[in-house]
Amino acid sequence: MTTLNVGCGGRAADKASDLGDVRIDIKYFNTVTTLADAHQLPFKDASFDRILCYQVLEHLVSPFFALKEMSRVLKVEGEIEITIPNVWFWHKILRWLAGEGEPYDLPDHKQGWDVYEFQRLVRQTNLEIANVTFLNWYPREKTYEIERYLPDCLSGTHVAIRLRKKN
Repeated sequence: MTTLNVGCGGRAADKASDLGDVRIDIKYFNTVTTLADAHQLPFKDASFDRILCYQVLEHLVSPFFALKEMSRVLKVEGEIEITIPNVWFWHKILRWLAGEGEPYDLPDHKQGWDVYEFQRLVRQTNLEIANVTFLNWYPREKTYEIERYLPDCLSGTHVAIRLRKKN
C-alpha cells in the first residue's frame, strides 16, 4: 500500500508529518520527500492507495483543484483522510457572536466549511464521503464543563473526513 501525505511539512510537533511513503509540501522541511504543490501533483494517475491531508485544505487557494488532483493520483477504491477545522466548535461560535470574526477566520486560513458545505465541495469531484468524525486535534490545557453536554459536532475542534474514490 503506497501512501501520499499532502502538506506534511511545517508542523514539527505533529506526529503525522512523517507518515506516508511520499510526503509533499511547497517548502522543504525535514519530513518532506518531494517538493510539490497540491494543486498540480507530479505523479501518474492512480499512483497511490491512500492519501493523508491533515490541516491543509483550508490554507489552499483552490481546495477544489487540490481534491481533483488527489482524486486523479488515487487508485480506484483508494481512500483519502482529511482533517479540517470545525467551524461549529462552540468556542468559535461564541467568538463569532461576540463580533470577533468568522468561525474560520484565522490569518492563514483562506476558507472554512461545515460538513454540509464540504460535502458539496466533494460532490464536484470523483470522490465520496465514507465517514465523518469530530475530534479534538490539539491537546488543550483547559476544557469546559459545557463540553460534557454538547454533541460532538459542537465540542470537537476539528473534523476528520474519510473520502473514497468512486469507480
